[in-house]
Amino acid sequence: TGVQTCALPIWALSSDVSGKVAVATTTLAELNFVSGVTSAVQTQLNGKAALQSTAAVSTDITLTANTIALVDTTAARNLTLPAASSNAMLVVKDSTGSADSNTITVNGGAGLIDGASSTTITSSYGSIMVVSNGTNWFIV
Repeated sequence: TGVQTCALPIWALSSDVSGKVAVATTTLAELNFVSGVTSAVQTQLNGKAALQSTAAVSTDITLTANTIALVDTTAARNLTLPAASSNAMLVVKDSTGSADSNTITVNGGAGLIDGASSTTITSSYGSIMVVSNGTNWFIV
């Protein structure tokens, strides 16, 4: 007389190499990760700027975009960001642990860093990551 229910597994469907419907091995958790995605995930990943190199920095220099700068703080350093360009990223890291006494000043160059002309790393092994919108730099 009453309606009975039973729990059924949740399946995702895909097609096999011949185009026939097949049960996918994708889990519900995996499907939930991509819920709301409006374009190809790989296209989105390809559009992200990659940090392409690591540079040891032991002098005052103008940095290169898309680089992790490992800064020697045996002396205070004054670094300048490159010209801002869309999707550029940069990481500046105290690699020797002395920024509490030998600070790292990062200058924005032609752009600003979070609205200021510079920012300073003052903690041992401290770091900042900045991204650019093509005009200015932003700490993330």
